[in-house]
Amino acid sequence: MRILPEDSLVMVVDYQERLMPAMANQEALLAQATRWLLGVKLLGIPTILTQQNTKGLGMSVEAIRSLLGSEKPYFEKIAFSALADEAILREVESQGRGTLVLGGIEAHVCVLQTAIDAKALGYEVVVVSDCIDSRNPRDKEIALRRMEQEGIWLTTSESILLEWLQRAGDDRFREMLKIIK
Repeated sequence: MRILPEDSLVMVVDYQERLMPAMANQEALLAQATRWLLGVKLLGIPTILTQQNTKGLGMSVEAIRSLLGSEKPYFEKIAFSALADEAILREVESQGRGTLVLGGIEAHVCVLQTAIDAKALGYEVVVVSDCIDSRNPRDKEIALRRMEQEGIWLTTSESILLEWLQRAGDDRFREMLKIIK
């Protein structure tokens, strides 16, 4: 399956202030997520930002919020699966895209449950494996295995950005090289 930019919708799941410091590889995660979202922005892929229990876990980290722009509202959720929230589900459906591309935390909870629900709703689901993490590396490892068993596609940030770009030799490619290198 080729992942096409015109059919993709990105969901940025819960990169929040009180949750991010607990991640096993928080520095690498934030660096990769930042590069990925810079590329998403360059390519104009629509994004949805979620936050789990904002009152308890805080806002999305500044690096993520600033990339998405202050005009980009976030969707508050209490359920672990973003798609269990009616407002988020309506927003996903309103985009009219068939592929949901996920990055976020925690891999074994909110990302996994959102991915499984999206797959059950008929979406092609892609998880950007270097843009997810958990507090415990074993939880992330098992979540990735479970996702594969559920028929969810795994990729990396560089791989999907270049797959969306589709070709070299133009200004967008040169800009993308600055992001991924």
